Amino acid sequence: MQVDKDRNTGLDIVRSIAILCVVLLHLVIPYGIILKKDFSWIPIPDGVDIFFVLSGYLIGGILVRTFQEKQVTQKEIFRFWTMRWFRTLPAYYFFTFVVFVLNGFKMPLKNLLFLQNVWKFYPNPYLETWSLCVEEWFYLILPLAIYFFTRLFSYNAMRAILYAAIGMLFFSLLTRMYFYMVYNHTVQDFMMVRSLVVTRLDAIAIGVFGAWIKYNRTEMWHQRKSLNFYTGLSLFVGMTVLSALVMYRNKANVDLFHWNFGFILYSVSIILMFPKIEEVRIKNKYIYGFVTNTSKISYSMYLIHNTILFHTLLLIFMYFKQSNLLLFTVIYLLLLFSLSNISYRFLEKRWLNYRAAFVRKYFD
Repeated sequence: MQVDKDRNTGLDIVRSIAILCVVLLHLVIPYGIILKKDFSWIPIPDGVDIFFVLSGYLIGGILVRTFQEKQVTQKEIFRFWTMRWFRTLPAYYFFTFVVFVLNGFKMPLKNLLFLQNVWKFYPNPYLETWSLCVEEWFYLILPLAIYFFTRLFSYNAMRAILYAAIGMLFFSLLTRMYFYMVYNHTVQDFMMVRSLVVTRLDAIAIGVFGAWIKYNRTEMWHQRKSLNFYTGLSLFVGMTVLSALVMYRNKANVDLFHWNFGFILYSVSIILMFPKIEEVRIKNKYIYGFVTNTSKISYSMYLIHNTILFHTLLLIFMYFKQSNLLLFTVIYLLLLFSLSNISYRFLEKRWLNYRAAFVRKYFD
């Protein structure tokens, strides 16, 4: 079995679980509608929160390592943005164009500028991209906050990163608390509020905080890894089950704890498991290959799986008056992995190669 030394198997497992949970959730909800059954009681982990924490952890690690060696300068910030935007924007705009065509050549300008859910949730034909919008704004804001702290208060880079992450955490918490006071606490209001940039930066910030501890408090990061893992896993499972029960039983209202603090506890449970997860290795070559490949194509899977593939395939099945959900699921998954692999190979990897050449030319 050939192991890719540039990848961490444990984090590949995390990324694979996250995307598979997102796909599963977006299958279960419409299946419940088709079968006229309420599946909201099923405790499916929140793949988006896993992605948020993982993104914050990886991005935080990049920034910490960069600014341990270099000064916080405008050039380094632009280098960071270039690295991020070459990774995310080409595929996003390509598939946004696909949705534009499928949607009758209609697409709000807000979607092109990542404004579809910053402080208010606007009609969005590419609905699942709300979470990418959260991440893109985080990529923009975090380096600016770090630069602001180093220039205005003369903080060193590590202190600036820590304060920026803490500031974003409290900003999102206070914003959710404000919305809790002005909204009616219905499930519909909660689902809207949970999809806003201003209310969800804290999950990514907790990932950044984890990276900061790893590189600045290394002994703390590696202490009691097993205890932290099982504590985090217990919290993660407990919160997943409890959230499903709350949604299933409380059709009208969401309580204060879940509205305001549930996201934070859920994110903390995830980051607690990372020190142990990073040590995980997979010996079986087939499982290793599946996990690694799923992790690599996870971004394409995210962009393709719902609005583009699920709804298109559903329309085809309806046209031919097919109602076999097992057949639908098998075809859907085969197409999802096939199309995502094609997208990764011919779209994402090419832009990653362009990025490498661009960065070497203008930043190295």
